[in-house]
Amino acid sequence: MGTPGWGNLRSLSPPAAAAALEALSALGVTGFMLFYVYLVSEWSFTQRSKWLQTGFAAVGRTAPSNYLLQNSLINVIFMGWGFGLYQRLGPGLTMTLSIPLYAALMALSVWWITRFRYGPAEWVWRTLTYGTWQPMRAARDRAEASP
Repeated sequence: MGTPGWGNLRSLSPPAAAAALEALSALGVTGFMLFYVYLVSEWSFTQRSKWLQTGFAAVGRTAPSNYLLQNSLINVIFMGWGFGLYQRLGPGLTMTLSIPLYAALMALSVWWITRFRYGPAEWVWRTLTYGTWQPMRAARDRAEASP
């Protein structure tokens, strides 16, 4: 019988082995996440990626609206009342679908923020917070309209 530990999971009790594997999995997932964040952040500060900086800025300015729209789209794709693909797609295909979905949301955010000051959810939030109707059009539209 070997020494219990990370190297010999068979010598651990089933709950302890499951906990050890779960801890290793969490470390691996966290490591990949940090790698992806590093990779995107390094690439986003190059001159060739101005479009990425613009996209991330637009998504950040419309974050609640993006969250609500993304959540709605994911529900339609995966839940039973929509396409019901939750149990049918594996992790690889799900990740493959998430990239164009996020790119589409980023493009929509850039389009929206060039025309309006806030996303729809942000506008509602600001209007309720300040108790007055907030201007929705982008500032440059008002500047062009004034004499």
